Amino acid sequence: MTDPVTQSMIRGLEAQRFSPDLIARYVEHIGSFTRYVRLTMRPVSPEHFMSYQTHLLIDEKASGDSLRQVVAALGFFYGVTLKKPWKVQPISPLRIRMIEDMRIRNFSPHTMRNYTRRVALFAKHYGRSPDLLGEREVRSFLVHLSSEAKASCGVLLAFTAALRFFY
Repeated sequence: MTDPVTQSMIRGLEAQRFSPDLIARYVEHIGSFTRYVRLTMRPVSPEHFMSYQTHLLIDEKASGDSLRQVVAALGFFYGVTLKKPWKVQPISPLRIRMIEDMRIRNFSPHTMRNYTRRVALFAKHYGRSPDLLGEREVRSFLVHLSSEAKASCGVLLAFTAALRFFY
């Protein structure tokens, strides 16, 4: 037996002529996301969408194609069924590629999360995608971390390793 909200989503998908197989996968994706968010013990927010996608790529070893379907399911559920003003943003192709490259090299899930988080912080510092930044920005960022942010040697080494892998 499904809950009323899920039944509402199913009716909406059927109205748009989604196949029964695709409807079943959407319901499964929403159930998996709900279980994932329940582990955090916090109300659902748009930030959960990005962390869930990262979880799927790193821990569940999902492909980019299956990730697109998850994003579509979450977008339909939260945007159409629940009428939330949130936009479910997919992970960038660059981040997917970085995670896939780390997976090829058999990096641990911990290292993969660490590297993606550090490259994201680097990009956020400059407000631009990391593929648009170069050696000069990397050096400037590391100097900023060591002098202004007073980062420890271990933190500097972790950022250096992540950025070296990325570039």
